[in-house]
Amino acid sequence: MFCKYCGFTRKADVDFAVSLGIDAIGLIFYQKSKRYIDAAKAARITAGVPSSILKVGVFVNESVEVMNHISIEAGLDCFQLFGDEMDNASFLRKPVIPSYRIKQQSDLGDIDCTGYFLLDAFSQTSAGGTGHSFDWSFLKNFPLTDKTIIAGGVNSENLHHLLEISRPYGVDLSSGIEESPGIKSHKKMEQFKNKLEELLI
Repeated sequence: MFCKYCGFTRKADVDFAVSLGIDAIGLIFYQKSKRYIDAAKAARITAGVPSSILKVGVFVNESVEVMNHISIEAGLDCFQLFGDEMDNASFLRKPVIPSYRIKQQSDLGDIDCTGYFLLDAFSQTSAGGTGHSFDWSFLKNFPLTDKTIIAGGVNSENLHHLLEISRPYGVDLSSGIEESPGIKSHKKMEQFKNKLEELLI
């Protein structure tokens, strides 16, 4: 199962996550986020990350020009979009993972995507990283499970519950592997990866 750890601000945390064999590193370029990082620092802390691990840039209502510039400076492999950027996604120079914020089951019917996409919990005050989950029971009989990445409150304690309901393509963690926003817990990162491998046997 695809596993992405998101919201990195320190090189030591990135290096440890890489040692666990995760699939993707998430970097947040939204200035209102507690996990915001600029392109130059992103490049520094991800230096040496193997090409087999995706470096994903997270953006909210950013211009195409700025996103393309950051993707070059930070060495990004793809974009994860939380705002209105999808209207101009064809002008981006890297692949795109659209994000949908789920409040009620009918929101799943609004998904119009041919590739992989991310589902997060709806919040009136934040674009993501709240540590809260949407109602995962909405995923029962969801026809696009094999393209779905689940974010929002996923952690070692509730992973079993998620997998009982659905087997999504992947999971995306931020607050669930942290000591505080942007400061990752190596213990929690390792615990989650071990739990994921255990449950998928």
